[in-house]
Amino acid sequence: RLINAAERVRVGDYSLPVEETGQAELATLARAFNRMMGDLDNQRQQLMDANRQVDARRRFNEAVLLGVSAGVI
Repeated sequence: RLINAAERVRVGDYSLPVEETGQAELATLARAFNRMMGDLDNQRQQLMDANRQVDARRRFNEAVLLGVSAGVI
């Protein structure tokens, strides 16, 4: 199950947690893996949000510059 989950993460799917059952060491590993997947997904979301903000600022700056060059402002 952990190997399958790792393959899903490799292709960008962070959605399904690994069942945290079995021997103590495997359950601990599964918990750590699930925390890692959650952290990666949160970081990916933060990066996507930051990229959207940068893109919005770029569009705003371009609009302002276009207005200035056209003599609108």
